Amino acid sequence: MRPLARSTDATLRAYTGMPRSARRPLLLITLIAAALRLYHLGHLSFWYDEAATVILSRNLAQLPQSLTTSAPLPFVVAHYWDLLGRSELWVRLWAALLGIAIVPLVWAIDRKLFSNRAGLFAATLVAVNPLCIYYSQEARGYSMLPFFIIASAYFWLVAADRRRWWPYGLLASVTLALAFYSHYSAVLWIASLPLAMLVMARSRRELLSLFWLDLKTLAASFLLISPWLLVFVDKATTTVSVADFWIPKPTAKTLLISLENMLAGFQAPQTAGLLATALLAVMAALGLGVALLRGPLRGMLLVAVNASLPVALAFVISWLAKNSIYLDRCLIASAAFLLIMAGYGMSLLRKKAAYAAMLATLVLLAFPLVNHYRNVIPNLSHCPGVRPRKEFRQAANFVKQNLLKGDLVAHTCRSSLAPFMVYLPSDQTQVVLASSNEHRLKIMQKYPYRGLWSSKLSQATLPIAVYDLPPGYKRLILVASEWDIGKGDFYSQEKVRIKRFLDRNYPLIMSKNFYGVPLYFYDLTRPVATARPNVPTSSNR
Repeated sequence: MRPLARSTDATLRAYTGMPRSARRPLLLITLIAAALRLYHLGHLSFWYDEAATVILSRNLAQLPQSLTTSAPLPFVVAHYWDLLGRSELWVRLWAALLGIAIVPLVWAIDRKLFSNRAGLFAATLVAVNPLCIYYSQEARGYSMLPFFIIASAYFWLVAADRRRWWPYGLLASVTLALAFYSHYSAVLWIASLPLAMLVMARSRRELLSLFWLDLKTLAASFLLISPWLLVFVDKATTTVSVADFWIPKPTAKTLLISLENMLAGFQAPQTAGLLATALLAVMAALGLGVALLRGPLRGMLLVAVNASLPVALAFVISWLAKNSIYLDRCLIASAAFLLIMAGYGMSLLRKKAAYAAMLATLVLLAFPLVNHYRNVIPNLSHCPGVRPRKEFRQAANFVKQNLLKGDLVAHTCRSSLAPFMVYLPSDQTQVVLASSNEHRLKIMQKYPYRGLWSSKLSQATLPIAVYDLPPGYKRLILVASEWDIGKGDFYSQEKVRIKRFLDRNYPLIMSKNFYGVPLYFYDLTRPVATARPNVPTSSNR
């Protein structure tokens, strides 16, 4: 029995319209993608990064100074989006819509390179991909980046097909620039996209034609991003060479974990995750192997380069620089290209085998999706910088209901500050505490970006020592929440030291815990001990 169906080399077809046979299936797939991304969209409260987006987006004039490692476009979108609503669902909706829009884009590029059947399989895989769904439900730039990268690749491809730069080459330039403004990881595809086009050349003449297309497209892109280049260079060089950053250096094992995260999501249980990864990796390898043997090699080379080269560049940069930039969420566009490969490989199977493979994939991916909606992460070591979301909204509402004149809200870690700034009244005084002036300086050294402390959020993030509390407050409401990296983590130890000092010096009025957000109310008017510890004074601040 022949395992593979006949492959048609549909690379660079001139016709780009949608066939009738694709309309209903693609509509159904897009509706499934929408349902998965809109379900529970407003269920969880804002975490630090999302709340920071909300706060910093309110004053666009301060963006060049207040942004650290973030690109500006998500904040600009959030600024105008915020004019129509401020609920969690509404604030995240623009990210979800972009995550939904990726699905027909993937179909379009897969159909143009391979076939309509391959496009529908790839669109389905992107629609149910747990990593894409997770970051489509977060008000950050992680769904913007793959949307604009895939769009740029498509327009670039059409421009090459029609052998003229206008207007599709211009659209490729604009979308590539928008990808850069969405997330700085787009620079990885600024390298891979033009190279992927060049490797498709079948003759010296075509190579020269594609080279000029690349040159014009990149020149227009750089012209569009030039107003922000100096800001980008400042932030990028600080991130990779100065800051005490938190992303671990990648290893060979990291690449395997990235493959699993891209294909099955980091919330996958071990067995289901490994099986789903193995199945989809085999499909991608099948597509690559068939393309190498009997075509369509050119289309597969374009996809394979954009799937692998950005990952390799992030890996190498992370080892050459002082600090790592390697994060799976910054490589989601590579995941989309990898799923395009898997979709083509699945389309090569006979009908029953292809549907069986897709059904098995859907069953296996149901497990990480259930964990996603339950806010469960089985293995935290697979996702640096990601933790189960805490219930800041309920905790902040409880604080708001119990606020009295003369209350000071204090945080043991900056991770809870931004959400509380969103949920509490804007005139409520909040501070971040350090257990000593020495640790206060250590916290500041972790974030040495130029102009970091210029925004309202950053000024509030500037820590003060717990024994240098500002005078005139009657109660202190301590929010003792941290990243939960481990008991030996700096902020976990800080929480213990800060609370120990307050327990020793002030009476505890009440306490309450909201799903990982403990609250402690202290009476500052009746100190337990009058003697101050032998520590430096606030003059060091």
